[in-house]
Amino acid sequence: MWNEPVKKLMQHYKEPDTKVDIMNLNKGPVSLECAYDKVWAALPTVQEAERAEQEGYNGVIIYCFADPGLTAAKEKLQIPAVGLCEASIHLASLLGSRFSIMAAGSPNVFENKRKRIVERLREYGFEHKCASVRPLMVAVLDLVKEHEKKATRLLSEAEKAVEEDGADTIVLGCGGILGVGERASEALNVPVVVPGVAALKACESLIQMGLSQSKRCFEIPEEKIRIP
Repeated sequence: MWNEPVKKLMQHYKEPDTKVDIMNLNKGPVSLECAYDKVWAALPTVQEAERAEQEGYNGVIIYCFADPGLTAAKEKLQIPAVGLCEASIHLASLLGSRFSIMAAGSPNVFENKRKRIVERLREYGFEHKCASVRPLMVAVLDLVKEHEKKATRLLSEAEKAVEEDGADTIVLGCGGILGVGERASEALNVPVVVPGVAALKACESLIQMGLSQSKRCFEIPEEKIRIP
């Protein structure tokens, strides 16, 4: 369900000589709502990233705001591995002093999802720059069919983030929140970071500069027997 809208997004923002291919996982959860889902998604994500490197790709984007398997991919790969959350919050930190994240997900999963996002921010060292994590109250798998509800909720919650929480930048907290970023930015007069675009431009820049993750930090895993 995401292939065409994501491809359209990438085609719009990519450099003319960049070729973007979308690979789907054959295993894992249909959406990521919690740490348990992330574990299910991590291994097939890393294996697909390894395959991409073997097939000659210059970089990999893990297209999920939970960044499943990102650290492992950085260890294993020589080519740049970029996650949506990581790229988005780094970009947001350049645009303002405090950002708020708009998280997709149904009401019953939001609080757990918020905690997992805060854990990720703490891991990346950006918790102090996050003004709030606010709910869209739209399930991830409903983001396409409930486009108007998504847009309305985003504008409402983002306005509260700016006026009540002190945010000066908004980060869309899911790769499936598409087609509403520019509208929200114009309405609120603040930057709105679209995670897929942030990751694309970060990956392109790393490739163009000949840079990849440091093996001083992300050491290549030693060879050993690993039973799938």
